[in-house]
Amino acid sequence: MRRSVSLLALTLLLAQPCFAVELPKSLAKTQEDTKFSADTVRYDQKNQQIIAEGNVIVSREGRTLKANKIVYTQPTNSVTATGNITLTDTDNNTLYADSAEITDDLKSGIIEKIRVRFADESRLLATRATRTNANTNTLEGGAFTPCSVCKEEIPLWEIHAKQVVHDEVEKTITYHDASLEVGGVPVFYFPYFQHPDPTVKQASGFLPPSLQFSDDKGVFLKTPYYFALSPSKDLEFSPILMTRGGAIGAFDYRQRFGNGQLAIDTSIGNVNQIRDSEVLNEKGTEASILADGKFNINEDWRWGFAAQRVSDKGYLKRFSFDSADILTSSLYAERFSNNDYFNATSYAFQGLRSTDVRATTPLVLPELTYALTTTPDDLGGHWNIDASALALTREQGSNTRRLSLGTAWEKPILSANGGITTFTASVDGDGYYIEKVPLTSGSSNADDGFQGRVVPQVSLQYRHPFIRQGENSSQLIEPLIAAVASPNGNNPLEIPNEDAQVFEFDQTNIFMPRRFTGRDRVAGGQRLDYGLNTGLYDFYSVNTDLFLGQSYQVKPQETFGMGSGLDDNFSDFVGRLLVQLDQDIQFEQRFRLNKQDFGFERNEMALSYDTQPFQLEADYLSLTDQANTITGARKELGAELSTLLDDQWVWSGRWVRDLAKDESRYVNTALTYFTDCAGFSVNFQRDFTNAPNTTNSSTVMFRLDLKHLGAENMKRYLQRQNRISGRDRDYGVLKE
Repeated sequence: MRRSVSLLALTLLLAQPCFAVELPKSLAKTQEDTKFSADTVRYDQKNQQIIAEGNVIVSREGRTLKANKIVYTQPTNSVTATGNITLTDTDNNTLYADSAEITDDLKSGIIEKIRVRFADESRLLATRATRTNANTNTLEGGAFTPCSVCKEEIPLWEIHAKQVVHDEVEKTITYHDASLEVGGVPVFYFPYFQHPDPTVKQASGFLPPSLQFSDDKGVFLKTPYYFALSPSKDLEFSPILMTRGGAIGAFDYRQRFGNGQLAIDTSIGNVNQIRDSEVLNEKGTEASILADGKFNINEDWRWGFAAQRVSDKGYLKRFSFDSADILTSSLYAERFSNNDYFNATSYAFQGLRSTDVRATTPLVLPELTYALTTTPDDLGGHWNIDASALALTREQGSNTRRLSLGTAWEKPILSANGGITTFTASVDGDGYYIEKVPLTSGSSNADDGFQGRVVPQVSLQYRHPFIRQGENSSQLIEPLIAAVASPNGNNPLEIPNEDAQVFEFDQTNIFMPRRFTGRDRVAGGQRLDYGLNTGLYDFYSVNTDLFLGQSYQVKPQETFGMGSGLDDNFSDFVGRLLVQLDQDIQFEQRFRLNKQDFGFERNEMALSYDTQPFQLEADYLSLTDQANTITGARKELGAELSTLLDDQWVWSGRWVRDLAKDESRYVNTALTYFTDCAGFSVNFQRDFTNAPNTTNSSTVMFRLDLKHLGAENMKRYLQRQNRISGRDRDYGVLKE
């Protein structure tokens, strides 16, 4: 840990071997490794003094003392330095003084008009300082500020005290009879106050409180206390008091080990209950835990876990702990090597949506997966082998046991004209033991017992990039075509669908032989996939990519369902457009076009504009009833803008509107202020979405951070300001 500037650094004093003067033992010990220079050095026989004058510089062990004059008096064993004293230590902290007088053992002394400048530009000032016990400096009439100022300018904030004690061992600065001044005006008085000195990276103490006002919680006050348990572990305790919400205690524990890390966020509270979106006077006990850890067993193996549970569905969102819709607890072990991978994981889920029912939520105990890729064989191809086993149970509903094995041989072929052909032949086998699997919604179940299938598949894909290099741009035209063949069907009703329920036909999976990400559904039949990828690059600083593709199926597959875009012989068109201008403006569109009228079944657009001092992000989503069979048609527009009002002020806002219902879904606006020594933010937000046991409330939040006074958000303030302004300031807050 770095050392603070102190009188101890005056051990650099006087060692000059050319003088035949008997030095005291405390100085003679430093003689060999001390560098010394001065314009003149003389010995006063009458007063028995060694006197060095004019640009006196003494250096030892990386520390340097400069002064106009240094005098060592033998009878009193005292050392006096005067005139423009500067003392710099190994951490680049600097002490300034007008004069200093200390004993020869350098354990006690007095310094007049002391000014300490730490490496991060923080300052500690006093009219007089006394050093005792070799490590404690007591400053009279002291003041501390981390704010940079010019000459006599008043700092944004500083602490004035009748007495300031700097303990170099404990690394603390303690104030007695002190006041906090903002802009030179006292705003808060405290008889006693203490904080770590600027060299400390980790110390226990209060963090800045946050204050909120909302409809459902009333006045919300959070006052965190940070426990620095060791350099590798810490704990943050946050008592939360609310006038309409009740009270909560939140605990965040973190620890790093030699082979891993652990994080536990938990809370328990006595909070007001909500019924029909109304806050009641009834209180109840609620709790949550969000924990995870991962640990290396050796170079190949590691294990980990996640524990996520909550007592009430709306608890996390209501009190801003988390916004997840599903909590996932897991326990896993995995192995990595050069060409294979193994994973064993068990899962437990908790759904937080109003439609989620605990009894029908599955428990996975366990899921085993293995994947192997071989080295190229004599024919230039390689084998991909994957195997998995799954046991899934429910209190109510279907239970599944699955064992799967797949193998594929893949060979890429590069033709002389630049075309790339990839041939793949694969066989997948799945065996199931099922219980209570419904054949159709609301109908009787399939017979309990074993089900199985074997699915062979061959595919041949060809792509040929044509590239033309012009004087001011380059162009790409790349046709792609793939033929895939496997037996029809292979998805009987008796085989449950647990891991492939969500499917979206788009440009990412049109050329994938296996279009489903899960194993419970397979894309059988014979089909032809074709598309065109084009690009224009460095055309007056504009880069453009466009892809458009379609698929033809010999026999339509019912597996994908109505509205998927694959429910006919010819599929819908899928594509992606990307336009980038000078790295500042980027537009991306992902779409699915109806094959008959070229209307948008799905249309996603995102625009970002990032140039100082503005940052703009806008997104648009449109889904038809056919494209979104779960919730129906959806049309939504969102926009977020951040701008630097001046060098310190940033305004930002986000707005999301449901265009189909013609109503807003979310509104947020924030104003933040940041300097080298302070940060302040005020934020307003309103969420109009309905979640279980929550209200559509408006919230106003305030936060103030002062550098070195537990200001945990200072890095975030600075990073955001620098990103928007295009500057690279650090102010010391980003230095580790």
